[in-house]
Amino acid sequence: MENRIGLEGQSSSCKIVKILGSQSNVHGVSKIAKARSTPRRIFWIILVVLAFITATFQIVSVVKKYVTYPVVEVVNKSRKTQVAFPALTLCNTNPTSMMKINQVILNNTDILALFQFIQTANVGEIKTKLQSHQAFYENFPMVDIGHSFDDLVLSCRFNNADCGIQNFSRHFDGTTYFNCFTFTGNTNQMQAGIDHGLSLILSTGDRSPQQPGSYGIYDITNPSSYGLGIRAQINSPDTPPTPIYQGFGVPPGYSLNVGLTASLHTTLPFPYGECSTSKNQTDKNAVIICLQQCQQDILIKKCGCKTSALPDAHNSNIPFCLNIKNWRSQPDLFQGKDEVHLEMIECKRQVMKEITNDRSYEDHCECYEPCMETSYDQSISMSYWPEEFYQFSLLETLSMKAKHSSELVKEAFDTLNSTLQKYTDYLSQGIEVEYDINDQIKLARASKIIRQNFMRLNVYFQDLRVTEYTKIPTYSMASLLSDIGSVMILWLGFSMLSFIEMFELIMVLIMHLFRSHLYILGNKSG
Repeated sequence: MENRIGLEGQSSSCKIVKILGSQSNVHGVSKIAKARSTPRRIFWIILVVLAFITATFQIVSVVKKYVTYPVVEVVNKSRKTQVAFPALTLCNTNPTSMMKINQVILNNTDILALFQFIQTANVGEIKTKLQSHQAFYENFPMVDIGHSFDDLVLSCRFNNADCGIQNFSRHFDGTTYFNCFTFTGNTNQMQAGIDHGLSLILSTGDRSPQQPGSYGIYDITNPSSYGLGIRAQINSPDTPPTPIYQGFGVPPGYSLNVGLTASLHTTLPFPYGECSTSKNQTDKNAVIICLQQCQQDILIKKCGCKTSALPDAHNSNIPFCLNIKNWRSQPDLFQGKDEVHLEMIECKRQVMKEITNDRSYEDHCECYEPCMETSYDQSISMSYWPEEFYQFSLLETLSMKAKHSSELVKEAFDTLNSTLQKYTDYLSQGIEVEYDINDQIKLARASKIIRQNFMRLNVYFQDLRVTEYTKIPTYSMASLLSDIGSVMILWLGFSMLSFIEMFELIMVLIMHLFRSHLYILGNKSG
């Protein structure tokens, strides 16, 4: 080093490079500097250049691997992790209450008048849509014809305690189900087993006897309506319900046992993935709800109307797309024409078709999965319920005769009650008799009514162990540096000291050039 410093003032740049190169720890560089013949020097220059090129390609490869931010999912089962009881949303597959419809028709003549108008106006293939539950709501949004909580839930027990309407919140779906109700027990003090879960006795609602010769109109394009039973969805308490997209059916006349096991999914935010860490914007954490809100915004922007099939439909300043304007005040706009085109409905159909066929709009919606999410795996079993021997006691326990508004259920209760009293007298006298043919027909009808109107749903944890799915980075910065170092050592024998040597060489050259420049300027001025 002392020789090198002494030579700084008088040696050329080439000599400095040669001296420092001969002292370098980088394989091949010292060979180039010490070579006494030109062919030998060229030979080592070619080898060093090839090694440098190969190392560069490999370094680019490991850097590309790093910037993809790969992750691996680690699975672990734990009893220490506490998980909340899920939210349970219940919807009647028959969204309308006949009792409410009858009351509304008596008090609001506009409803019948509108339906009669729809029947006579030539609106083309959208007539079926205008006869739907959704069209009714969008033309009469303030009229509630959905089922009440008492119509739906007859008995509620949770974690060995009574529960009721105070444990439920109303969720409105203006397209398919109208009034739905979501149970939010949300307690961490849970035990496994059916006795410690949620047990419900449910009803299909205030159904009325079918009038002879009458029948409903079936829309073959609607795959979710016209059934008898309950639509149920189990999801995380922090996630808004979407029963039309997720869930399962609870048929009348059966008892469903739904055993749950919880899973906790933890993902990584940017740059490893796209997930939301926000705890305030709950709807943003539900991708389906977020995308639907984005669709609603697009519809409002392009058509100037909203649809009850999508969220955020409660802005009173924006009309519904299925709302028929001026049907009463200007009937000439509709009557006697080959076909009437309702602009908002046509616009909505076109926009929704575009959204369905082209999903590029999702790139601007900023809808991400939550970085931490709880899901519930479900194991469903089903059994016949209630068995005929216990049907009268069931109705008596629920006080159905005084409480329930369904004429059919009252008929079933009266039939069972009168038959029980009739044959109890025979039993008290020790007389063995069989049901006569008329009583058998009546009992069969009563049993059928009960099984078509009631169902039981039990939801419980079958295992308190939580399966944790955690994503962790598989390629860290330390791994990147280690791989780059391995490549540099393999091909060039390069280490951190080699970098210091290069830095020293560069600084010496800069100082030499700077002093040479000053020397030249000094001579010129002299």
